[in-house]
Amino acid sequence: MSSKGGTGPVGGASGGGHNGGGRRRRRRVRSKTQEESRDDFSSPQLSKPTIILAKSSASQSQGKQELYGSSPEPGGATPSTHQAGEAPKSTPQFKIITRQSESTPSRPIPTVAAGSAASTANQALYQSPATVALYGSSPMTEAGQSGGSGSHHNQPQVVSQSTRPLAPSGTAHSITIEVPVHNRLTAPPEMKQSVRLVDNSFQWCDNGMEMMLDHTDFLVVGVLGLQGSGKSTLMSMLAGNKPSDQQGSYIFKPQTKENRNQSLHQTMGIDLFVTGERVLVLDAQPVLSSSVMDHLLSHEKSLPPDMTSAEICNEIQSLQLAAFLFTVCHVVLVVQDWFLDMNLIEFIKRAEMLKPPTPNPAMEGANNEDTEDFFPNLVFVLNKARQEDFQLTAVQSMHQTIDRLFKDSKLTYQGTASLTHTKLMPGLNPKNLPLDVNLFVLPCLDTAASEHSSTDDQSILLSLLPVSYQGHPSVDLLVKSFRNQIYGAARSSLTHTSLTEKNWFHYAGRTWETIKKSSLMSEFNRLLT
Repeated sequence: MSSKGGTGPVGGASGGGHNGGGRRRRRRVRSKTQEESRDDFSSPQLSKPTIILAKSSASQSQGKQELYGSSPEPGGATPSTHQAGEAPKSTPQFKIITRQSESTPSRPIPTVAAGSAASTANQALYQSPATVALYGSSPMTEAGQSGGSGSHHNQPQVVSQSTRPLAPSGTAHSITIEVPVHNRLTAPPEMKQSVRLVDNSFQWCDNGMEMMLDHTDFLVVGVLGLQGSGKSTLMSMLAGNKPSDQQGSYIFKPQTKENRNQSLHQTMGIDLFVTGERVLVLDAQPVLSSSVMDHLLSHEKSLPPDMTSAEICNEIQSLQLAAFLFTVCHVVLVVQDWFLDMNLIEFIKRAEMLKPPTPNPAMEGANNEDTEDFFPNLVFVLNKARQEDFQLTAVQSMHQTIDRLFKDSKLTYQGTASLTHTKLMPGLNPKNLPLDVNLFVLPCLDTAASEHSSTDDQSILLSLLPVSYQGHPSVDLLVKSFRNQIYGAARSSLTHTSLTEKNWFHYAGRTWETIKKSSLMSEFNRLLT
């Protein structure tokens, strides 16, 4: 009993000690094997390298000539075998130098000793785009060169083209890595003046393609209106001009005094301007213009064969412009200098009816009536407004009229831009104007017209009052508020797929050609005839 009770614990202790010692021995063997398999660079004889990141210009990278030494290993330093009793080597240093890939030329590839098995691999390494030049130095002592006790690894030596002596064994070794830096973020191009998108013969132009970028955060704003209503002046203000600027510096040239006296229109076709905020502003020629019809009458022989008269041609061309803007614009401004022209309202409804459906590539074989069409935001602008047009009763009456006329329309005529959003006039607030119709009232922006109207009795009376009192906020504040509201309009997708600016330009070109060949336009032309 006693022997069994004694042997049990003794045997268990001895067996446990035997197993524990075996585990410790195996652990020591594994750690010893791992230490032997490590790179010599991590041995305690060499201190850890110091990483130095330096950005050098072209002159710095050209000023450092080719370094010398052996081919670097993945560890970063060239390993070497140390004799017992030798002092530890000095700390190797690494320098990563970035250079501009466009301006700084690449260094010549260092030559590798002939007959080396790794020469092809090393040249491929040196020619890689990420690492343009990789030069290193290794301790090459006289004993190592003569084949003495200072043995080296059997790595291919990179022969330097420099005439400097090799570094002594006690100096610090450096490796220089040059990495090209690519400047991919470039500023978007800036436009100085507008370009022609549709010429006076209603042909598409590709002039503005170079101004388009590959991103989707953009806004397209178009304009419709009668002749002389101030469309070009308003679009110039929207594009960045100020009311105090001279008319000669306007982005879209307004109607000159000579053209106004002869009842001629200024803009022909469609002009394009891209702002720094990536807003694409489209200024179109007047719709239902007597000046355009007079021009067509003088060139009646050059009318399209399907147009029987100049009057019908003027109507069809105006509808083509309106249908195009309703298809490719996020916001369409309807500018008028008096309220309200019913011919213009009926024209807008006809253009909405003739607008082509929004293409859907995913449902090419399906009926287009099953897909949801895009309709822009319609903003009415009462330009050249008088003082009484800013009164609450007048604005309420205009809101109610527009709401009744477009109640059944699919065009978005509420919630985009209005005097109720400006907070410049306390009486014009959402409580008094609950309809929130897209109606903005602006005073006369044309200095010549304002000087012409200064002989009015009311203007003379107002001139006796303080300068700050005009019956409405200042023109600068109104234009700034109007620009901010239009720039902040919803940028919904024009198609069923997301479009970049370049995609929009191609889409607009295809839409213009589709509208010109539209069967709806041809049928409407036949009905007019």
